[in-house]
Amino acid sequence: MSKPYAYFILLYALFNIQVTSAQTISPSLDSVGHKLSTTLSDHYKRYPQEKIFLHTDQNVYLSGQTIWYKAYEQTYGKPSALSAIVYVRLSDAKGKLIKQDMLPLKTSRANGNIALPDSLPTGWYRLQAFTAWMLNFDTDGIYHKNVYIQNIHDAVIATLVDDAVKTYHVNFFPEGGDLVEGNICNIAFKATDENGLPANVYGDVLDNNKNLVEKLVTVHDGMGSFKLEADANTSYNAQVHFPDGSVQNIPLPKIKKTGISMRVNAAPTTELEVMIANTGQLENYKNIIVVAEQNNGLFATYPLQLSRGINVFSFKKNSFSTGILRLTVFDERALPLAERIVYINNNDRLNLSLNKDTLTFSPKSKNVFTLNLKDNNNQPVKANLSVSITDAATGADPENNIYSYFLMSSELHGYIHQPAYYFSNSSDTLQQQLDLVMLTSGWRHFKWDTVFRDKPRSLKYGFEHTLSIAGKIENYHDQDDLRIKMMITNSDSSKNLIVLQPDSTGVFLLKDYTHQGTATINYEVVNKKNKRQPVSITFFKRGADTAQFTGDTVNRVTETKPVINKTFLDSVKSEQQNGLGIILKTVNVKSQQLTPTEQLIKNHVRRLETDAAYTLDLADTPLPPGDIMHYIQGRFPGLNIIIAANGAIVGYTYHGPSLLVRGDSTSGKTPNEPYFYIDEASATAGDVMSIPLDDVALIRFAPPPVWFAPLNGGDTGAILIYTKKYGDGKNTGTRMQGFDQYNFNGYSVTREFASPDYSAARHSMQPDYRTTLYWNHDLNTDDHGNIKIRFYNSDKAKKYRVTIQATDSDGRTGFLNEVF
Repeated sequence: MSKPYAYFILLYALFNIQVTSAQTISPSLDSVGHKLSTTLSDHYKRYPQEKIFLHTDQNVYLSGQTIWYKAYEQTYGKPSALSAIVYVRLSDAKGKLIKQDMLPLKTSRANGNIALPDSLPTGWYRLQAFTAWMLNFDTDGIYHKNVYIQNIHDAVIATLVDDAVKTYHVNFFPEGGDLVEGNICNIAFKATDENGLPANVYGDVLDNNKNLVEKLVTVHDGMGSFKLEADANTSYNAQVHFPDGSVQNIPLPKIKKTGISMRVNAAPTTELEVMIANTGQLENYKNIIVVAEQNNGLFATYPLQLSRGINVFSFKKNSFSTGILRLTVFDERALPLAERIVYINNNDRLNLSLNKDTLTFSPKSKNVFTLNLKDNNNQPVKANLSVSITDAATGADPENNIYSYFLMSSELHGYIHQPAYYFSNSSDTLQQQLDLVMLTSGWRHFKWDTVFRDKPRSLKYGFEHTLSIAGKIENYHDQDDLRIKMMITNSDSSKNLIVLQPDSTGVFLLKDYTHQGTATINYEVVNKKNKRQPVSITFFKRGADTAQFTGDTVNRVTETKPVINKTFLDSVKSEQQNGLGIILKTVNVKSQQLTPTEQLIKNHVRRLETDAAYTLDLADTPLPPGDIMHYIQGRFPGLNIIIAANGAIVGYTYHGPSLLVRGDSTSGKTPNEPYFYIDEASATAGDVMSIPLDDVALIRFAPPPVWFAPLNGGDTGAILIYTKKYGDGKNTGTRMQGFDQYNFNGYSVTREFASPDYSAARHSMQPDYRTTLYWNHDLNTDDHGNIKIRFYNSDKAKKYRVTIQATDSDGRTGFLNEVF
């Protein structure tokens, strides 16, 4: 067993079980208990669940601003040592990709920034964060967050006009899973509108004789519960009144004659009480096993022998970690009979407090805060934090935080409205409302029928530990004894000469590439006498780069738009028109020499920007005779251009088997053909093939999804041709004589946030309309749990929103969200 797994997989025997009467456990349960324990242990070792949480400086932005973010990673409730690369995506409401970052995870953390194009239209956008390993599982595990972007040239509208006819839904959730005759059953419900948002309802529960049995009313966010004494010979309906005045009659779930009914009392401070009612023939459900398990690998099995009626047992809450616990009742055949999830709170959250040493709202004034961090024993804690301070007039409180995400919402299926709310204080009211979330939500990570399958799950993606440059020599034979020589010019102008030996299949690998930006790789294949060989190389593309998520859209766009002050927006427009002031340019970009190819891209690319594109620099390249399409054949990873024996282009594929597509490529777009652009104007394949190679400066291939192309780039993506203009062709030294060239995308370039320092007189006269006043992704408390935070106000802010996320080396988390 490898150490990362063995460290976290903790197997527990029986805990302190207290049953209402002394009972003998049936030996027949031993084999079932062993099967359950073995299966769970194997599952958690095989399929550890990584989690990523993203802290952003804001949730409302203006076009042209920058999204600053920090990623936190956990596995088994601890800082993760599995994946070392994280991907962060920004997409529009329809799922079209705007930007994707790839960052190294260091000590389970990473930071980055996304510069928002000025051209983005006003609306909701989605941020996502994931590792390659996470793509093996359901998309509920992919971190996502909605952000709102206001184009400064669009009119500010307070709310969206929604003329759609309202539709409402109510779902009923019997505690434990079933309504069983002869029991007083607890039934939770959840009411939502057509967008999945909570709806407040009320109504009556009636039997089939129209007699009032119980009343129902929402307690919080469309959720509530009621009791029902179940009778299998009676049917029940809920007459529900909705916010628009409509009424629906909704049947309750059917009642079973016999079965197991489970209820849980989570109210006691130290213990969890589980009540199991056995109805019907005693021998059918006499011997059972209760399994309690958490996604961090903790689990326990409790074999029990039931008496007729209600059976009660309890165990200490601190036997498990803070977070969601799933309880499942199994019979002697290992078939699940009842299930319930509960939230365990051991009060071990990190506690953050903020002291306002200097608080002022005067324009450009200096503020000083002291942050203090302690554990539940009031002892100082050394932890790592990210801090954002923003103008509270824009945006709203964050829906999620590091604590609520890692310990609750990441564990559940579907949408949880405002999960951070349930941890805003420790009142009994919030604990009861949190339990309604448990009663109305499903466990995300696996279903028992899939766990019990003998066949292992197919895993497409592995743990990415380092960034690698990899490829294959086509039609390679081991006796060829070839080498690949590479001169790698990194984006910081540093160079490395590498000689790689392929394996017996021709595959080669250069591990541990750590540079940011795009590297230019000049390469050739030579034999053992160092003589160049006329063979082709295909460079591999990372699968996570092009992963697409089905249904990846922002589906709650009818929420109220964030309040954006019109006067503030007018000030921004005025600043842009006059070229004065500070609002978007709060970044100090470190001086960095561009490579010749990067300079060429900067000179040519205007509207159709994409960091995911592969680029061929032809400005200084001795070019062979022929057309563009024949030239790029085999030069872009994953793009297969199929050429017939007579030289005609007959098909295209991207990351798939060869598929011949019959047709004349000069007569318009054929199936599976990329979208073509010449100097960013839409074109056909025939237009592209008519351009002499000597007239071309750049050729770029953007794999799907492509945000600017129809149908998101389809299945094949887009090819962009940029023709030469004055000044091109003078970048000597970009291509080594006799070498081929390939551009490799390294880690995304990150920038440093910097606020103006108004102690310097040169800044004092400039207008300042910043919305993010302070952002720091990497703060560490001292031995006393303290840290100082200093920032300058803008000209406009009258309130500050301070948001802090924290984690320590043990994986404990904490947060702070306050408005001053």
